Amino acid sequence: MAKTKAPSGLALARNNMAFACSWKISEKDYNDGQQFQWRTNLQKWTTVTVGASTTKKTVSLTASTFYPTTKKKLTYISFRVKGKKSGAEWSDWTTKTLTLKAPAVPTLKATLHSSNN
Repeated sequence: MAKTKAPSGLALARNNMAFACSWKISEKDYNDGQQFQWRTNLQKWTTVTVGASTTKKTVSLTASTFYPTTKKKLTYISFRVKGKKSGAEWSDWTTKTLTLKAPAVPTLKATLHSSNN
């Protein structure tokens, strides 16, 4: 049995705590379906249901479950997708990881001027 070609062009876009993923179907179609999963540094892979022709999915996280509200620091989020065409084996996973870094420390400083008594 031949192996299905893996999805290509997995791209991520972030808007606050919403992560939008998009990809391209490398075969003519994935008649037997696709699998989409995501995880963070704090959990195992979570499966999200997607249709055979789906090419976009958004995953939203709740900010209040992470640092600084709790001691759980979110350092990365990973996404992966694979597909299967009729009469073939599942493709390999196509994976993309977004590393989350702390914002830069502000450099703006204020000083009292002598004329502002």
